[in-house]
Amino acid sequence: MLDVIVNLLVNELIIQEKISAHSFKTFIKLLTTYEQRQFLLSTLRVISSKYITTSSDAVDSKSISACSALLQCLLDGNTIIADDLREYLYTTPCTIGLARVAIAALDIQYVAKLLYQAWENFGDKLHIRHDSILQQESTARLLLLCAGYVHRAQPMDLFMHARSSIHANAMSNRLASSSSRVRLLAMFVGEAISQVVDKDKKTKMIFKLEGAEGQESNLWRKLVFIVDKPTAASFLEATIKSDPKPVVTVTLPKALPIRKVRDPKPTKSKIVEVMSDSDDDDDLIPFAKPDSDPEDSDEDATLVQRNKPKAPVLVNFRAS
Repeated sequence: MLDVIVNLLVNELIIQEKISAHSFKTFIKLLTTYEQRQFLLSTLRVISSKYITTSSDAVDSKSISACSALLQCLLDGNTIIADDLREYLYTTPCTIGLARVAIAALDIQYVAKLLYQAWENFGDKLHIRHDSILQQESTARLLLLCAGYVHRAQPMDLFMHARSSIHANAMSNRLASSSSRVRLLAMFVGEAISQVVDKDKKTKMIFKLEGAEGQESNLWRKLVFIVDKPTAASFLEATIKSDPKPVVTVTLPKALPIRKVRDPKPTKSKIVEVMSDSDDDDDLIPFAKPDSDPEDSDEDATLVQRNKPKAPVLVNFRAS
């Protein structure tokens, strides 16, 4: 129900600019902390299901910028929603499109905190062993996207992170794993961070990957160079109109001809009377009558004495 309300509010009010952004921010601040969190989660679901429907890297940059402007209306001056969004990103697996929307809407100080948290989770042994590969890939994408924004804003900050023990432990813990996918993620992240931080070719971290793994490595290295800037959210209205929903035609099967069921012919039942002959019982020998008990000869049942006297027992007492 909340998703329907948020979808109506986003589509009719913000995109079509029927109310100002200031009025929308005032409405959000009137909600409680729990309601603001639920409103944020519902907004993220609407964005990912309606405006960013693909999970691949081929996401329209204009849609990303428009959705980030829409999300920025919630985050502007609201530290509660900003902290909830930051916590949502590094604890919940999300697509690359939704991650780009959220990071572009956050301030650089929240992006720097998100980078540090993603880096710690990426190298933690418990997360490596117990988190799903989907969650680990989401953490790696989040790490590289945040690293690009931090490098453009504060290059020395990223350089210090790349030379810290957190990055070194993350590489060693993942390269020592028995899972090939976990080791590949370490190679992807290590190459991407090294190409930004290390200027000398001799000090760059290079893993010679070939085939499909080499092509995937190129896609991961491009994440640090992605730049999304919030624009007008009214672009989403044109996106919805230019992408109409396909009409689904349903063909019903032809009706089968109705067959007339004939009434079954009534069957006549024949009743055969079995005649019993009493003459056949003459050969049967009847049982003999039981012996009569003299005690049962009395007609009154209360007068019958059934307790027979017991035989006397002789007890000999001898003087000791």
